Amino acid sequence: MMSLETRINGKLIGYAHIVNKTEVLMEDKVIANYKVEYFRPENTPSVISFEITYEKEGGAEGLALLIFKKISETLKKQPNKTRG
Repeated sequence: MMSLETRINGKLIGYAHIVNKTEVLMEDKVIANYKVEYFRPENTPSVISFEITYEKEGGAEGLALLIFKKISETLKKQPNKTRG
């Protein structure tokens, strides 16, 4: 399990919960499949869910970068409505 927070000036704008679902060994590399849920308390959509595949040797930082890229791509396809 891994979690990521996005904060601006201390205010939480997003939180990702990442769970490792499966791992397989392919050509001496471990390939993992993760389930990601990204919660956005102040926005619509408030939850973005997806699965992502990643080579574990890329490290946690590489996985985080890939997750945020997927979130960004998803949000570009959807209208953003801020509550309040």
